[in-house]
Amino acid sequence: MTNFQAFAQAIGVLSNLAVVITVFFILRQIKVAVAQTSESRAANKLTLWNTILAQAVDFYITLATSGLTEIYQKGRLKPDTLTEKERRKFFYLVIAWISIQENIFACAKTGYLDHDQVVGWARAFDEDLTDPGFQWVWKKEGHLFDVAFQKRVNATLRRINGVPRTASSLA
Repeated sequence: MTNFQAFAQAIGVLSNLAVVITVFFILRQIKVAVAQTSESRAANKLTLWNTILAQAVDFYITLATSGLTEIYQKGRLKPDTLTEKERRKFFYLVIAWISIQENIFACAKTGYLDHDQVVGWARAFDEDLTDPGFQWVWKKEGHLFDVAFQKRVNATLRRINGVPRTASSLA
């Protein structure tokens, strides 16, 4: 074997070794990227959930500090007993509440909520939807929400009582 052949063979071995090292480096980079993606998803999940909780807290603070609790409670069960001015206030309160529910629904659909959180949310929201006031607002403005959310709410309303219950005087 000549010096040139020995040199070429050594270069070939180094070249193969470089390929193997490169493959291990790429695998390591993939592992790091997956870990960073998981950490990022966990951080996003926490941020989204905290945002939703903040929205709910703001909603309840608004009710408590603006003297709207009585209008909200009365409107949920007997919206036809509200004055026109109270009805407008109630309407926007329910729109705000349904918007929070839509955000929770979106997080659930994208996997950003744990199963127990989704079950708890669905149970509480389904209970809200039994109230005539919520159904009245949904009948008027439900079409403005996300289509998948609309389908979920409409299916729930059908399951609750066949068709959305509304106060006839508010239709």
